[in-house]
Amino acid sequence: METPDVFFTKEIAMTQDVIDDFITFCGDCNLVHTDDEWTARNTRFPRRIAHGSILNGFISRCITEHFGPGTIYVEQTLQFKHPIYIGDKITILFKDLVSIKKLTKFTTDVILSETAFHSEDGHTQGTVIATGHAVIVAKKGQN
Repeated sequence: METPDVFFTKEIAMTQDVIDDFITFCGDCNLVHTDDEWTARNTRFPRRIAHGSILNGFISRCITEHFGPGTIYVEQTLQFKHPIYIGDKITILFKDLVSIKKLTKFTTDVILSETAFHSEDGHTQGTVIATGHAVIVAKKGQN
């Protein structure tokens, strides 16, 4: 998974507690995130899926971990390619770093690193779950 252009990786587990905390925080209790039976009957997914927006929070956390406190997260694009199920582990990768003046832009990829659901089509270790770009403003003194 590591390539020369990757400058940060972080593995994170998608647990029921993460989902519950996100629902409490934002109020998004869409049945696709809360009810396995409803999701299996009414969507293309065999069970409930994690909120895609949780990834933004994880990416923000990783930005602070890598670039340090005071770094400002100003832009994020994400394209969701595959679902994340409760019990999956994902790896967030930052790569392709480009700095122009005080802005720093990089690619954000989310890769499925571990799952209990290997038999499902397209849901295997190494699958790209989401991809996008982030832009940050360097903290004071960092250019």
